[in-house]
Amino acid sequence: MPRLLSADSRPALRRACALGGACLAVLALTTLPARAQQPNSIIINEVMANPVNGPAGTDADREWFELYNPNRYDIDIRGWAVRDSAQSARPNHIIAQSVIVPCGGYVVLGNTTNTTNNGGVPVDYAYGGALALANSLDRIVLLSPDGVFVDAVQYASAAISAQTGISRELLNPALFNADMDGSNWRDASVTAVYGPGGRGTPKAQNSTYTPKAGVGCGSGDEPTATSTTSAVAGYRLLSAPVRGLTVGTLAGLNLVQGVEGEFPTAAPNLFTGYTGNPLGANNGYTVPAFESTPLLSGRGFFWHMYTSGGPGPNATEGQSRRAELPLALSAFGISYEWDNPQDAVAQFTATSRAGATDQFYLLGNPYNGTFDLSGITASSGTLSEVFQTYEPETGFTPHMRVAGTADGNASDDVAVWKGFFAEFFAAPTLPVNIRYSLSAIVQPDVPLTGRTAAAGHLVGLALDGVTATGARTHDEAAGVYVSADATDGWDRFDASKLAPLAGPYATVAPVGPGPDGTPRSLAQRSVAAGRAVTMPLAFTATEAGRYTLSVRAGMPAGWQVVLTDAVTGTTTALGAGASYAFDSDAAETSDRFTLTVTPDAATAGEDAAPEAGFTLSAVFPNPVVAGAQTVLEVREAQQVRAEVIDALGRRVLVLFDGALGAGARQTLDVGAAGLPAGTYVLRVTGAQFNAARTFSVAR
Repeated sequence: MPRLLSADSRPALRRACALGGACLAVLALTTLPARAQQPNSIIINEVMANPVNGPAGTDADREWFELYNPNRYDIDIRGWAVRDSAQSARPNHIIAQSVIVPCGGYVVLGNTTNTTNNGGVPVDYAYGGALALANSLDRIVLLSPDGVFVDAVQYASAAISAQTGISRELLNPALFNADMDGSNWRDASVTAVYGPGGRGTPKAQNSTYTPKAGVGCGSGDEPTATSTTSAVAGYRLLSAPVRGLTVGTLAGLNLVQGVEGEFPTAAPNLFTGYTGNPLGANNGYTVPAFESTPLLSGRGFFWHMYTSGGPGPNATEGQSRRAELPLALSAFGISYEWDNPQDAVAQFTATSRAGATDQFYLLGNPYNGTFDLSGITASSGTLSEVFQTYEPETGFTPHMRVAGTADGNASDDVAVWKGFFAEFFAAPTLPVNIRYSLSAIVQPDVPLTGRTAAAGHLVGLALDGVTATGARTHDEAAGVYVSADATDGWDRFDASKLAPLAGPYATVAPVGPGPDGTPRSLAQRSVAAGRAVTMPLAFTATEAGRYTLSVRAGMPAGWQVVLTDAVTGTTTALGAGASYAFDSDAAETSDRFTLTVTPDAATAGEDAAPEAGFTLSAVFPNPVVAGAQTVLEVREAQQVRAEVIDALGRRVLVLFDGALGAGARQTLDVGAAGLPAGTYVLRVTGAQFNAARTFSVAR
């Protein structure tokens, strides 16, 4: 039977650490947009700020405002919040009970449901004095359960928006509605009368607006979005493909817990946001408050799914409601491309990113169709070309996108229901809008798979292991991308390393400079083409075990990848079926490996064939204490430069820089007296070859 998640098994915010203890805080998840008319939105549609005085009740008792649901599905606003500027010193008022705003319908919020005191208004929900509308200079704000704006209206003029006994009605809910003094608002008609002397249309269609014909509720021809999971239990990174989905939708498919209405006392297994603050509750992850909390289009969510769909604290109830894995994720709703087609937009605000320590944004395919990653743009900042998905079998996996949706390559396409991380290599100005172009919807529906961009070459690494407790681990979120368009510094082809959500696990990561130039563990490190490159390779394991490091399929022919293990002193050529197996005696995070990638065949090592045009011996002795030597021979006359590079990629010594004649033999003296202990690379570059030798300095 699947166990309930314990507090220890929820996805803690982890840090991927590089050399010298420099760490990257990961998983910046965020929440609702700060603009009206977003998916799952509710619109403030009518306001009575200055009612007629009556024989009973107070002025505040007779104030009210109306909400309108423009969607084709009902929305429960339980857990949402309201406030007004005049009461800014008070906390937000939380709507603590179920309040259904019907499809195409209305609800009225007021101070009291007593029709004698409120002037005959059919109030659906009473906020009991939490709001008191001023006759001028006031604002009404509607917030999601996660505390960010869904809609807001404001007014300044009493003569326009707070005439005695006359409500202010929204003219067209599809247009800008924030300014009640503006042209999209009108006074209620003189024929729209309610109660003793009030003008308005509470809980009814506005007297100044007629919705377009033919818009029905759940008319039966809306699409159903379906995607099938694997049979493996664990966390998945998903995204809502249609509007109108809620936490309750998921609870009908597989176990949801830790949410009101879904085993609220159990540890949560669904996370729909992240504050960016690792010191916050749930390590900064946002747990939805209610079954009615909406799943917002264009945003991802993490959900731990179980093989038997339950059982939850109540085994009978859990098993009866939820299917086993593999599971067909199926949901009915309105998609962006189906009705009134428009680009999906996800907005992230300073409030939703408060305390964030990275530039990751949790996104997802908002469409009921396959989406090409090239269709994502941001209103500010610059997105990395690398996106990362998460599946229980593989953990995080980086993917490179190709410019243009007609690229003939489906491998940078995102399937229905798939979520992913995007990272900004140049930070945006908040608020930032993430736009998903409708033109990037492609068919047929395919899963998101890894790819290599046409402009460069990717050397991908894989780490497989068996821990001391028998658990199997796998990590393939590690690679070196070589391109003429890349630099050795932080650029749009780099991607930060994300730690797995659940253990035990083991990872490797090439180390390179982050946005501020400090070392960072990377899922993908990009380097300029045309020469050998050496870098630290960080290793992290949560348990002792036996691990094997290899190069994934697809390395260009003739390239060489050399791995040096500073613990054992072993140097191994990877690729062509070769791998390196090693033991980790305990949980560790270390920089024990150095990786050298050489992009051509002329670097085969000290045993290079004569036709390669050179030979270069190993550095001896190795490890180096005071000094060492290596010998270089070249067949043809050429300019040669020999230099020593440290683990951060910095040049620390130049051993030779000049011309060598045909057949020349040059001894290179490695003076290590001034070098700190660590791993180094001797890099030799000629007009016709590149070569690298790894050595370590001991103290």
